[in-house]
Amino acid sequence: MAMASFKGQYLDGMSSDSHLVEVSFADANFVIQDARFAKSTPIKSLRVSDRLGRLPRTLILPDGSSVTLPDSALLSQLLGETGSFLQKMESGPVYAALGIALLALCGVVFYFSLLPWLSDAVARNLSPAMQKKLAAANLESMDKAGIWSGSKLGAGRDSLAIGAATGKGSAGCFSN
Repeated sequence: MAMASFKGQYLDGMSSDSHLVEVSFADANFVIQDARFAKSTPIKSLRVSDRLGRLPRTLILPDGSSVTLPDSALLSQLLGETGSFLQKMESGPVYAALGIALLALCGVVFYFSLLPWLSDAVARNLSPAMQKKLAAANLESMDKAGIWSGSKLGAGRDSLAIGAATGKGSAGCFSN
């Protein structure tokens, strides 16, 4: 394995102080060094945090100390990781764009297919009394919003118009 080095934050596991160290991978060893100390351990003895997007990775040594390094493909390669399909998908902009497009497509399908079907199923199961309450509430809200001006029909013609709209009135109710 070739020599590669990274800058990272070292925690000794005994205190909350961290300090900058240089980490290198030489042969099958993981080497941490700074001006105060040097430490080496086999790469296979490290516990490594899972990849999550491009978040920094934490490498935990057998003695409980840890090093936090910026995530990179080179680091994963040096640790012998192949990378999961999910990790490759979450870190690629093309896959993110495809995910957004798929979500938009699902929204369109729901809006034009499932929503009308669900609305129809609910409407068919409403009692006539509930239909009247919903119609009255709908008309009242439209009147308050000022969408249309109030009806100028007399009470008899008004009920005929509502009957025709609901399919329960005469066909010629709007003729003079």
